[in-house]
Amino acid sequence: MTPISKTTGNANNSAKLSYNALIEAKNEIANSQFKIATGKRINQASDNVSGYITSRLLSSRTSTLSSALKINSEANAVANIAQDAYDSVYNDVKKIRETAITASSGSLGTDEKIALAKSATQLIKQIDNTVNSTVYSGKNLIDGQFNESQLSGLDANNQVLTNSIDLSSDKDNFSLNTLDQKREIENNTNNQVFAGVEDLNLNDFNNVSSSDLGIFSDDKIATTIQSLSNALENISNVNAKVGGVSQQIDSQNDSLISQITNQKASISRIEDTDIAQETSSLVRSSFLSDASLSSLSQANASSQAFLSLL
Repeated sequence: MTPISKTTGNANNSAKLSYNALIEAKNEIANSQFKIATGKRINQASDNVSGYITSRLLSSRTSTLSSALKINSEANAVANIAQDAYDSVYNDVKKIRETAITASSGSLGTDEKIALAKSATQLIKQIDNTVNSTVYSGKNLIDGQFNESQLSGLDANNQVLTNSIDLSSDKDNFSLNTLDQKREIENNTNNQVFAGVEDLNLNDFNNVSSSDLGIFSDDKIATTIQSLSNALENISNVNAKVGGVSQQIDSQNDSLISQITNQKASISRIEDTDIAQETSSLVRSSFLSDASLSSLSQANASSQAFLSLL
C-alpha cells in the first residue's frame, strides 16, 4: 500500500477531506472499543458532565446505604440476642413461681419448703449467668446499661438518620439492673426491686430456713406468688418491646435493600454501555475508516498522476 504522505494529502481538497474523515473514524473506533472494554459509556466527566455528577452522587449514597444495611444487620443480631436472653430469664422466673406455688401447699413440711427455696436459688444464679453472659461486641445487653444509636439511612439532604436500641433501665418500664443477682447474692445487698416489681427481693429465697420460712411463710406466700407473676408480665412486656425494635430493623433493612437495588439500577442506566449500540457504532466506524482510507489513497494517486504530467 502506498504510504500516506502528509504533504500529498494537503495538496488537494479531496485528500484533506478524506484524511479528516479517516482520523474521525479512527477516533470513533477507539472510543467504541474503550466503552465496550470498560462496559461504561461514562468513564470520565468529559463523556457526559451531568450524567457523571448524577452517577457519582448516587454511588456515594448507595455506598452509605450499604454500610447502613450492614450496621442494621448487626443491630438486628443485638435485638435477637436480647430477646433470647429475656426468654431464658422469663422461663427461669416462671420455674421459680412454680416453686413458690408448690410451697404454698399446706401438705408440705418445713424441710420440703426449704428444699424448694434452695432449688429456686439455683435458678436465680442461672438468671445471673444469663444476664452477665448476654454480650455483643464486648457490651452487655440486658444489664440495664445498653443504649446505642445505629445508622439507618440518609435523608434528602444526605443527613444521617439513626435508630436507637435502648435497653437501659427505666423506672416506669422495667428495672433491668435488678437482674444482676450475682452482686446481690455475694454482697448480700438488700435490693427490694426485681423486674420492675417493688418489694420483690430474690435474695429472700436464700434466706428461707427452719426458723424463719420468710417468703414461704403462710402470711407471705400469696404476696410472693403475686409478685413473681407481676415480674413475669413485666419481663414479657419488655421482650415484646425488643421484638418491636427487631421488627422495625427488619422493615428498615427491607427499605434499604430496595433503595440500594433501585439506585444501582439508576447508576447502571446512566453509566453502562449499550453493547448492541456500541457494537453497531464500531462496525459503522470501521466501514467508514476503510472507505476513508480508500478515498485518501485514490486522492493521493490522482495527485501523483497529475504531477507526473508536469
